[in-house]
Amino acid sequence: MSEKGTGQTKELADIIVEKFRTLVNLESKILDTTEEIDRIAADRDNTELSNLQQNSIAEQENILTQLVSELKVCLEEMDTIMEELQLATPSFRTYILPQITEMVRTFKSCDATEQIELSQLVAALIDAKSSQALEQLETIIVTRLRDNLEKNFDI
Repeated sequence: MSEKGTGQTKELADIIVEKFRTLVNLESKILDTTEEIDRIAADRDNTELSNLQQNSIAEQENILTQLVSELKVCLEEMDTIMEELQLATPSFRTYILPQITEMVRTFKSCDATEQIELSQLVAALIDAKSSQALEQLETIIVTRLRDNLEKNFDI
């Protein structure tokens, strides 16, 4: 592969990794915002809310709605990621998959068992030799991530 081709491949890989990072960040922001809303609501149960606290709940709910909308867009991009992975070269996979494995371990909405299973699937993907096995594993990984996020955030 030429130097230009290698650079383009790395750029594409970086874009895919960034899409996964965006998912991880959105998931974290959604969970943090949900916790903040729950905390304010718990305070409300213990005391009367001031106007400032009521405004804060409304603001947090608006932020949450916006974040969930952003997450929906990211989940729709998962199909594009699948297509990009299926066209990927072995060196591309070698570059991108370890990064995705690390990010999978940080998903808070996945329990420990799911994180381990997804990490094992990515490891199997790295080791897979046949193109059919590669495509099946890629599909399983991306589908499980998407399904998990959709389930946990009622999307």
